[in-house]
Amino acid sequence: MSDQIVRGYNSDNYRRAWKTACELGRFTAADIAAPLKVSPITVRHYISVWERNGEITFLERQGTRLFYQVAKAEEQQVNSTQPLSPDPLWNMWAAARLLQRFTPLDIAIHANTPETPVSEADASAYCQLLLRGGYLRVLEKARPPRRRATYRLIRNTGPEAPVEKRVRAVLDPNLGEYVHIAGASK
Repeated sequence: MSDQIVRGYNSDNYRRAWKTACELGRFTAADIAAPLKVSPITVRHYISVWERNGEITFLERQGTRLFYQVAKAEEQQVNSTQPLSPDPLWNMWAAARLLQRFTPLDIAIHANTPETPVSEADASAYCQLLLRGGYLRVLEKARPPRRRATYRLIRNTGPEAPVEKRVRAVLDPNLGEYVHIAGASK
């Protein structure tokens, strides 16, 4: 399965396809595939992801052509001046949302661009972060050097990448508890 995904999908094509869909508003798979010079099968996969995420809705069938509409087009417009690869975390999160089932190598392959390189070690560290945050489930444990860990995305909260943050807090060792956590409400 991962070999099929690696051959045909990358995050740049995915973002260009989404940008095209937003610009068109109403579209078919062929409307997106032709200008981007990607396979209609690839675009149909993207469409299934967008539909599952509620980003588009099915409109109608005309013969063999299926028409879709971008949901909330005004909120989801892609800024044409935005770079295709804003940062490695965004790329890795987008790859995880697209693939649904993956290894760190799959994430590295799909998130890597000339502007924002992503190594397998970077992807592995990000997968561990997502696992700690409850976004992933381990499908197969790693057995180095033969097999990499395989994960499934179980919590897709949207397009913004989850990140790890350091929080300032006051610890009272006498009480053994935090008496103040910056930004937390009581």
